[in-house]
Amino acid sequence: MKSSFGTRALPRVAVFLAALTVLAAVTYRMLRRDAELSRPRQSPLVCATDDTSKWSPLFRARMPDVVLTALDRTPTTLHALAGASLTAVVFCSSRCPCSDGYAGRLRALRETYERKGVSFVAVNSNAGESFEDLKSYAASRSYPLPVFRDQDAVAADAMRARVTPEAFVFTADWRLAYHGRIDDDKSGVLVRDPSLQRALDTLLSGRPLFEKEKTALGCAIER
Repeated sequence: MKSSFGTRALPRVAVFLAALTVLAAVTYRMLRRDAELSRPRQSPLVCATDDTSKWSPLFRARMPDVVLTALDRTPTTLHALAGASLTAVVFCSSRCPCSDGYAGRLRALRETYERKGVSFVAVNSNAGESFEDLKSYAASRSYPLPVFRDQDAVAADAMRARVTPEAFVFTADWRLAYHGRIDDDKSGVLVRDPSLQRALDTLLSGRPLFEKEKTALGCAIER
């Protein structure tokens, strides 16, 4: 007489394997969900007065010297702030979240390129911001660049600057070499094109920079 043990055990084995399959699927979904939740997400910085930079006519001319004022109210000139190789001018704001969001990235850029002869200058041209606003902001954020007040937006008008942040890179003879965005992601989470960094690398190497202008998005400069 044949044993019926194997026949009776088959359904139980099938049920057990099915249960293992379900458990594995549930575990996989839970692990995938946890991975998605722990992954850094892009949190766009929304500026109340979003605007974009425009083409700069300075590619065809030399940047004239203009008077700026340090936060201790000491007057200086833009040309006096020149670097040995290049000068990077970044328009900033104490009230713009887009401008503020780049503080850490500007610190890293300055630490890397200042030793290579690049001078970094932050310029504030907003009519609605005072010296007190700027001093308080720069101190509270340990702002990484020296900040200068552009009274009556003379420098901004000369460069046709429209937003914060907006970068201008000048050669030693004050010819515009790069203009536009710092990178392609305001939040800093999903940067794919570190535009300013690449421009500095190319210019310092002596190679021609083919993409000299990339649109910057930020808060409109108040005039």
